[in-house]
Amino acid sequence: MKAENSIAPQHPFAALFNQFGRRTQIEKVGTLPVHCEVYEHSKEAPVVLFIPGLGTYSRLYCEFLAKLSECGLNVIGVDLRGHGYSGGTRGEYTVTQVVQDMKGVMDHFAARYNDQIIVFGCSMGSALAVACAEADRRVQALLCHTFFISEIPPSPFHWFGWNWLALCSMVSPQFKIDFRMFMDAKTLMKNLNYEEFVQYDQLMVWQYPIKTLGSVYSRRCQILYRQFDFKAAIISGEQDPLIHPWYIQMVTKCMRHPFDSIIIPKAGHMLPFEDVERTIEAIRKWLGKTEILSAK
Repeated sequence: MKAENSIAPQHPFAALFNQFGRRTQIEKVGTLPVHCEVYEHSKEAPVVLFIPGLGTYSRLYCEFLAKLSECGLNVIGVDLRGHGYSGGTRGEYTVTQVVQDMKGVMDHFAARYNDQIIVFGCSMGSALAVACAEADRRVQALLCHTFFISEIPPSPFHWFGWNWLALCSMVSPQFKIDFRMFMDAKTLMKNLNYEEFVQYDQLMVWQYPIKTLGSVYSRRCQILYRQFDFKAAIISGEQDPLIHPWYIQMVTKCMRHPFDSIIIPKAGHMLPFEDVERTIEAIRKWLGKTEILSAK
Protein backbone atom coordinates (compact mmCIF):
# COMPACT_ATOMS: atom_id res chain seq x y z
CA MET A 1 0.00 0.00 0.00
CA LYS A 2 1.30 3.46 -0.91
CA ALA A 3 2.28 5.98 1.74
CA GLU A 4 -0.75 8.01 2.77
CA ASN A 5 0.84 11.38 2.12
CA SER A 6 1.96 10.52 -1.41
CA ILE A 7 0.84 9.02 -4.69
CA ALA A 8 2.86 6.90 -7.10
CA PRO A 9 4.63 9.13 -9.69
CA GLN A 10 3.34 7.03 -12.59
CA HIS A 11 -0.26 7.30 -11.36
CA PRO A 12 -2.50 9.19 -13.85
CA PHE A 13 -3.48 11.64 -11.08
CA ALA A 14 0.05 12.26 -9.77
CA ALA A 15 0.34 15.74 -11.27
CA LEU A 16 -3.06 16.80 -9.95
CA PHE A 17 -2.24 15.50 -6.49
CA ASN A 18 1.05 17.39 -6.44
CA GLN A 19 -0.85 20.56 -7.33
CA PHE A 20 -3.97 20.18 -5.19
CA GLY A 21 -3.64 17.26 -2.80
CA ARG A 22 -0.61 18.47 -0.88
CA ARG A 23 -2.73 20.97 1.04
CA THR A 24 -4.98 18.31 2.53
CA GLN A 25 -4.87 17.27 6.18
CA ILE A 26 -5.14 13.55 6.81
CA GLU A 27 -7.16 12.33 9.79
CA LYS A 28 -8.21 8.90 11.01
CA VAL A 29 -11.60 8.38 12.64
CA GLY A 30 -12.61 5.43 14.79
CA THR A 31 -10.96 2.10 15.38
CA LEU A 32 -11.44 0.76 11.83
CA PRO A 33 -10.17 3.47 11.03
CA VAL A 34 -11.97 5.64 8.47
CA HIS A 35 -9.51 7.70 6.42
CA CYS A 36 -10.47 11.36 5.89
CA GLU A 37 -8.78 14.02 3.75
CA VAL A 38 -9.64 17.52 4.93
CA TYR A 39 -9.57 20.67 2.79
CA GLU A 40 -10.14 23.40 5.35
CA HIS A 41 -11.46 26.84 4.49
CA SER A 42 -12.32 28.33 7.89
CA LYS A 43 -13.69 27.21 11.24
CA GLU A 44 -17.02 28.89 10.54
CA ALA A 45 -17.54 27.52 7.02
CA PRO A 46 -20.12 24.80 6.32
CA VAL A 47 -18.83 21.22 6.23
CA VAL A 48 -19.11 18.99 3.17
CA LEU A 49 -18.73 15.25 3.72
CA PHE A 50 -17.84 13.75 0.34
CA ILE A 51 -18.56 10.06 -0.40
CA PRO A 52 -16.67 8.77 -3.48
CA GLY A 53 -18.14 6.66 -6.23
CA LEU A 54 -17.84 2.96 -7.01
CA GLY A 55 -14.31 1.59 -6.63
CA THR A 56 -12.69 4.95 -5.97
CA TYR A 57 -11.37 6.87 -2.97
CA SER A 58 -11.14 10.53 -2.00
CA ARG A 59 -7.58 11.23 -3.16
CA LEU A 60 -8.56 10.73 -6.80
CA TYR A 61 -10.93 13.70 -6.45
CA CYS A 62 -8.24 16.06 -5.08
CA GLU A 63 -8.69 18.78 -7.73
CA PHE A 64 -12.46 18.74 -7.37
CA LEU A 65 -12.39 18.76 -3.55
CA ALA A 66 -9.73 21.47 -3.34
CA LYS A 67 -11.62 23.77 -5.71
CA LEU A 68 -14.93 23.03 -3.95
CA SER A 69 -13.33 24.16 -0.70
CA GLU A 70 -12.39 27.47 -2.35
CA CYS A 71 -16.12 28.24 -2.61
CA GLY A 72 -16.12 28.74 1.17
CA LEU A 73 -16.47 25.19 2.45
CA ASN A 74 -14.62 22.79 4.71
CA VAL A 75 -14.52 19.71 2.49
CA ILE A 76 -13.84 16.27 3.97
CA GLY A 77 -13.23 13.41 1.55
CA VAL A 78 -14.14 10.13 3.25
CA ASP A 79 -12.72 6.78 2.11
CA LEU A 80 -15.43 4.18 2.65
CA ARG A 81 -14.51 1.16 4.75
CA GLY A 82 -12.69 -1.31 2.53
CA HIS A 83 -11.65 1.46 0.14
CA GLY A 84 -8.66 3.69 -0.32
CA TYR A 85 -6.69 4.15 2.88
CA SER A 86 -9.50 3.14 5.25
CA GLY A 87 -9.46 -0.12 7.14
CA GLY A 88 -11.68 -3.10 6.48
CA THR A 89 -11.87 -5.90 3.95
CA ARG A 90 -11.45 -4.59 0.40
CA GLY A 91 -14.79 -3.67 -1.16
CA GLU A 92 -16.85 -4.91 1.76
CA TYR A 93 -19.49 -2.84 3.55
CA THR A 94 -23.20 -2.58 4.15
CA VAL A 95 -25.27 0.59 3.99
CA THR A 96 -25.86 0.34 7.75
CA GLN A 97 -22.11 0.20 8.40
CA VAL A 98 -21.47 3.23 6.18
CA VAL A 99 -24.16 5.23 8.00
CA GLN A 100 -22.51 4.43 11.34
CA ASP A 101 -19.08 5.32 9.98
CA MET A 102 -20.35 8.66 8.69
CA LYS A 103 -21.99 9.43 12.02
CA GLY A 104 -18.61 8.88 13.61
CA VAL A 105 -17.01 11.27 11.10
CA MET A 106 -19.67 13.90 11.86
CA ASP A 107 -19.07 13.50 15.59
CA HIS A 108 -15.30 13.76 15.10
CA PHE A 109 -15.42 17.07 13.19
CA ALA A 110 -18.39 18.67 14.98
CA ALA A 111 -16.28 20.14 17.77
CA ARG A 112 -13.77 21.66 15.33
CA TYR A 113 -16.24 23.16 12.89
CA ASN A 114 -20.03 23.39 13.25
CA ASP A 115 -23.28 21.58 12.55
CA GLN A 116 -23.80 23.05 9.06
CA ILE A 117 -23.33 19.67 7.38
CA ILE A 118 -23.73 18.89 3.69
CA VAL A 119 -23.47 15.27 2.54
CA PHE A 120 -22.32 14.87 -1.05
CA GLY A 121 -22.44 11.43 -2.67
CA CYS A 122 -20.80 10.72 -6.01
CA SER A 123 -22.38 8.19 -8.40
CA MET A 124 -23.12 5.02 -6.36
CA GLY A 125 -22.06 7.04 -3.32
CA SER A 126 -25.26 9.06 -3.80
CA ALA A 127 -27.30 6.12 -2.47
CA LEU A 128 -25.10 6.06 0.62
CA ALA A 129 -25.38 9.83 1.01
CA VAL A 130 -29.18 9.56 0.97
CA ALA A 131 -29.04 6.93 3.73
CA CYS A 132 -26.79 9.18 5.83
CA ALA A 133 -29.02 12.21 5.37
CA GLU A 134 -32.12 10.26 6.31
CA ALA A 135 -30.44 8.94 9.47
CA ASP A 136 -28.87 12.12 10.91
CA ARG A 137 -30.70 15.35 11.64
CA ARG A 138 -27.45 17.32 11.53
CA VAL A 139 -27.48 17.10 7.73
CA GLN A 140 -28.78 20.38 6.34
CA ALA A 141 -28.23 19.63 2.67
CA LEU A 142 -27.87 16.58 0.45
CA LEU A 143 -26.10 16.64 -2.91
CA CYS A 144 -26.22 13.63 -5.21
CA HIS A 145 -24.07 13.26 -8.30
CA THR A 146 -26.56 11.19 -10.32
CA PHE A 147 -29.17 9.22 -8.46
CA PHE A 148 -31.16 6.00 -8.34
CA ILE A 149 -33.54 4.27 -5.97
CA SER A 150 -34.20 0.55 -5.89
CA GLU A 151 -37.98 0.98 -5.83
CA ILE A 152 -37.92 2.54 -9.31
CA PRO A 153 -35.30 0.84 -11.51
CA PRO A 154 -34.41 2.53 -14.82
CA SER A 155 -35.22 -0.59 -16.87
CA PRO A 156 -36.33 -4.25 -16.59
CA PHE A 157 -32.66 -5.18 -16.87
CA HIS A 158 -31.88 -3.13 -13.75
CA TRP A 159 -34.89 -4.59 -11.94
CA PHE A 160 -33.72 -8.12 -12.64
CA GLY A 161 -30.09 -7.38 -11.77
CA TRP A 162 -30.86 -5.61 -8.50
CA ASN A 163 -33.21 -8.35 -7.35
CA TRP A 164 -30.70 -11.01 -8.35
CA LEU A 165 -28.04 -9.26 -6.24
CA ALA A 166 -30.40 -9.08 -3.25
CA LEU A 167 -31.20 -12.78 -3.52
CA CYS A 168 -27.58 -13.88 -4.03
CA SER A 169 -26.41 -11.74 -1.12
CA MET A 170 -28.46 -14.01 1.17
CA VAL A 171 -27.10 -17.21 -0.39
CA SER A 172 -23.46 -16.38 -1.23
CA PRO A 173 -22.66 -13.02 0.38
CA GLN A 174 -18.87 -13.28 -0.11
CA PHE A 175 -18.95 -14.26 -3.78
CA LYS A 176 -17.13 -11.49 -5.66
CA ILE A 177 -18.20 -9.74 -8.83
CA ASP A 178 -15.96 -7.55 -10.98
CA PHE A 179 -18.11 -4.49 -11.67
CA ARG A 180 -16.45 -4.12 -15.08
CA MET A 181 -18.62 -7.08 -16.11
CA PHE A 182 -21.77 -4.92 -16.07
CA MET A 183 -20.31 -1.42 -16.41
CA ASP A 184 -18.16 -0.20 -19.30
CA ALA A 185 -15.45 1.32 -17.12
CA LYS A 186 -13.10 1.68 -20.09
CA THR A 187 -15.54 3.96 -21.92
CA LEU A 188 -16.31 5.96 -18.77
CA MET A 189 -12.59 6.46 -18.13
CA LYS A 190 -11.62 7.00 -21.75
CA ASN A 191 -10.16 10.43 -20.91
CA LEU A 192 -8.69 9.27 -17.59
CA ASN A 193 -6.10 6.71 -18.76
CA TYR A 194 -8.05 3.59 -17.84
CA GLU A 195 -5.13 1.29 -18.57
CA GLU A 196 -2.93 3.26 -16.18
CA PHE A 197 -5.51 2.88 -13.42
CA VAL A 198 -5.54 -0.87 -13.90
CA GLN A 199 -1.76 -1.09 -13.99
CA TYR A 200 -0.71 1.30 -11.23
CA ASP A 201 -3.54 1.99 -8.79
CA GLN A 202 -3.53 -0.76 -6.21
CA LEU A 203 -6.14 1.07 -4.14
CA MET A 204 -8.90 0.96 -6.75
CA VAL A 205 -11.54 -1.65 -5.91
CA TRP A 206 -12.66 -3.56 -8.99
CA GLN A 207 -14.21 -6.60 -7.31
CA TYR A 208 -17.05 -6.46 -4.80
CA PRO A 209 -18.65 -9.15 -2.66
CA ILE A 210 -22.32 -9.56 -3.53
CA LYS A 211 -23.04 -8.60 0.10
CA THR A 212 -21.95 -5.03 -0.65
CA LEU A 213 -23.81 -4.58 -3.94
CA GLY A 214 -26.92 -6.28 -2.62
CA SER A 215 -27.00 -3.94 0.36
CA VAL A 216 -26.83 -0.83 -1.83
CA TYR A 217 -29.17 -1.89 -4.63
CA SER A 218 -31.90 -3.32 -2.40
CA ARG A 219 -32.10 -0.48 0.12
CA ARG A 220 -35.51 1.17 0.50
CA CYS A 221 -35.41 4.98 0.56
CA GLN A 222 -37.49 6.93 3.04
CA ILE A 223 -37.38 10.03 0.82
CA LEU A 224 -39.81 8.28 -1.51
CA TYR A 225 -42.50 8.32 1.19
CA ARG A 226 -41.75 11.25 3.52
CA GLN A 227 -40.26 14.72 3.59
CA PHE A 228 -37.19 15.66 5.65
CA ASP A 229 -35.77 18.98 6.82
CA PHE A 230 -32.68 18.97 4.61
CA LYS A 231 -32.45 20.65 1.19
CA ALA A 232 -31.60 18.29 -1.66
CA ALA A 233 -30.37 18.40 -5.24
CA ILE A 234 -29.27 15.98 -7.94
CA ILE A 235 -26.50 17.09 -10.29
CA SER A 236 -25.91 15.13 -13.48
CA GLY A 237 -24.52 15.33 -16.98
CA GLU A 238 -26.93 15.87 -19.87
CA GLN A 239 -25.26 12.99 -21.75
CA ASP A 240 -24.66 10.63 -18.83
CA PRO A 241 -24.69 7.09 -20.32
CA LEU A 242 -25.35 5.36 -16.96
CA ILE A 243 -28.19 7.35 -15.40
CA HIS A 244 -30.05 9.43 -17.96
CA PRO A 245 -31.65 12.78 -17.00
CA TRP A 246 -35.10 11.48 -18.01
CA TYR A 247 -34.83 8.83 -15.27
CA ILE A 248 -33.86 11.43 -12.67
CA GLN A 249 -36.76 13.65 -13.70
CA MET A 250 -39.16 10.71 -13.42
CA VAL A 251 -37.88 9.71 -9.98
CA THR A 252 -37.94 13.23 -8.54
CA LYS A 253 -41.61 13.52 -9.51
CA CYS A 254 -42.37 10.32 -7.60
CA MET A 255 -40.54 11.22 -4.40
CA ARG A 256 -42.26 12.87 -1.44
CA HIS A 257 -39.08 14.74 -0.51
CA PRO A 258 -38.38 17.61 -2.94
CA PHE A 259 -35.19 17.58 -5.01
CA ASP A 260 -33.79 20.24 -7.29
CA SER A 261 -32.38 18.94 -10.56
CA ILE A 262 -29.13 20.43 -11.88
CA ILE A 263 -28.16 19.39 -15.40
CA ILE A 264 -24.70 20.16 -16.80
CA PRO A 265 -25.14 20.61 -20.59
CA LYS A 266 -23.22 18.24 -22.91
CA ALA A 267 -21.52 16.57 -19.92
CA GLY A 268 -21.18 12.84 -19.25
CA HIS A 269 -20.93 10.75 -16.11
CA MET A 270 -17.48 11.69 -14.79
CA LEU A 271 -18.35 15.24 -13.72
CA PRO A 272 -15.83 15.53 -10.81
CA PHE A 273 -12.99 14.59 -13.19
CA GLU A 274 -13.92 15.89 -16.63
CA ASP A 275 -16.12 18.91 -15.87
CA VAL A 276 -14.74 20.27 -12.61
CA GLU A 277 -15.30 23.99 -13.12
CA ARG A 278 -18.90 23.86 -14.36
CA THR A 279 -19.86 21.31 -11.74
CA ILE A 280 -18.45 23.36 -8.89
CA GLU A 281 -20.05 26.56 -10.17
CA ALA A 282 -23.43 24.82 -10.34
CA ILE A 283 -23.00 23.54 -6.77
CA ARG A 284 -21.93 26.99 -5.54
CA LYS A 285 -25.00 28.61 -7.07
CA TRP A 286 -27.32 26.00 -5.59
CA LEU A 287 -25.82 26.35 -2.10
CA GLY A 288 -26.25 30.12 -2.45
CA LYS A 289 -29.88 29.62 -3.45
CA THR A 290 -30.48 27.49 -0.35
CA GLU A 291 -28.68 30.15 1.76
CA ILE A 292 -26.17 27.60 3.08
CA LEU A 293 -23.54 29.70 1.32
CA SER A 294 -23.73 33.45 0.89
CA ALA A 295 -24.94 34.05 -2.65
CA LYS A 296 -22.38 35.91 -4.75
